Amino acid sequence: MIEWRLVIVLLSLLAGVMVIWFFHYRRVMLRLMIDIVKSLEETFKPIDKNYHLLGYLVGFRATYDLPRSSMFKRAYILLTLIPRHSLLYYPIAKFITMKFDRLEIAVEPRVEVKEDFYLRKLSYIGLGLGKAPEISHFPIRERIRTRNGPYEMYYLNPDVKKIAHYVSSSNAKIYRVIVDSKKGLISILAKADPRAIKEIHNILVKIVDVVS
Repeated sequence: MIEWRLVIVLLSLLAGVMVIWFFHYRRVMLRLMIDIVKSLEETFKPIDKNYHLLGYLVGFRATYDLPRSSMFKRAYILLTLIPRHSLLYYPIAKFITMKFDRLEIAVEPRVEVKEDFYLRKLSYIGLGLGKAPEISHFPIRERIRTRNGPYEMYYLNPDVKKIAHYVSSSNAKIYRVIVDSKKGLISILAKADPRAIKEIHNILVKIVDVVS
């Protein structure tokens, strides 16, 4: 009887902690989403925008139509957050399935994209807007070491190696870059941080100059 009472007490305590945990991290995650949206809109200045929530506190997809003054016609955004609000699932997601909050920004430049390029951090694991290209058609594969860790890049034209320098010298934590000439898209996957969005935008602008 005593053991069952102890189990009930412990379960009650766990339930109380889970409730407190949920409401605390709910505020944290909503604040992060709001700050990211604010930074995205201040940076890209969309003339039209469409948001689609992926689920409660999961993240969102967004499509921006951009003004003629922008180098890009359209931007596609994907934000996915670690489920911090779930005390029991958070450790699994953090250390096994999804180790960081992900923000991917893909842009459609107004000029033609003529080159293909693929860069990924060696510690990076799947997920995101952009699908990894078929690397077998890249004749050159190279590994580089940067202050942000080791990366692997695939390319056809050596001129696009400049992109690796833009990434390695950035304060943003970038995990993947894809330049797809067939789709006419350039995408960057990074750790979700509202302070890094302007820098990611600037890198995208520089990439357009290299691949067009």
